[in-house]
Amino acid sequence: MDDLPDELSLVNTAPGPFECDDDEGVVSCVLLSLSAGQSATTTITAIVTQEGTISNAASVSGDQTDPDISNNSAAAQIEASEVQLPDLVLTKTDIQDPITLGGEITYVISIANQGLGEATGVTLTDSLPSETNFVSASATQGTCSDAGGVVTCQLGLLNAGQSATSTIVVIAVATGVKSNTATATSNETDLNDTDNSDSEDTAVNPAQQQPQQDDDS
Repeated sequence: MDDLPDELSLVNTAPGPFECDDDEGVVSCVLLSLSAGQSATTTITAIVTQEGTISNAASVSGDQTDPDISNNSAAAQIEASEVQLPDLVLTKTDIQDPITLGGEITYVISIANQGLGEATGVTLTDSLPSETNFVSASATQGTCSDAGGVVTCQLGLLNAGQSATSTIVVIAVATGVKSNTATATSNETDLNDTDNSDSEDTAVNPAQQQPQQDDDS
């Protein structure tokens, strides 16, 4: 068992002969049997999320009584310098709210890298709300495209402190509240992925009817 410290975020395990499970940072690996003289190895990969001295200990136990438990655990320390991870933060707004049936909804989506490391392959994904028709999508860098109501913007590189803005326009073809969510990803592990998406609700009201003219003469 390996209880990862708060400074480490699990990426994956290469369990080998083990069966490994993760429970909120506590990694448990089970091996059905280990014969006398045999050994087995598992690899745990984690991302460093804080700088400083990081200690990690692992322990082993079995069903049988161990004659010497003093060597059933081991610990290691690493010195982590300033963490260089990106932290993408996405914010989404609509320009008009409410709008009239048949009118355009314009979404403005900003993605900022508030981390210390660069984010490569930054991608914005936006599944358009139902009962809307795609009009256009553009970005301050990279390219945007629509495929069956899913807009994808390939924004490329965002260095620490940089941001990019995308603008998506749709036409509402039915009344009601239209909810839309956009999500940002990159090739790197994000320092905090809870703020990588944002939603916006837009009210679509019925079109106003023009008063009829009185044809009496």
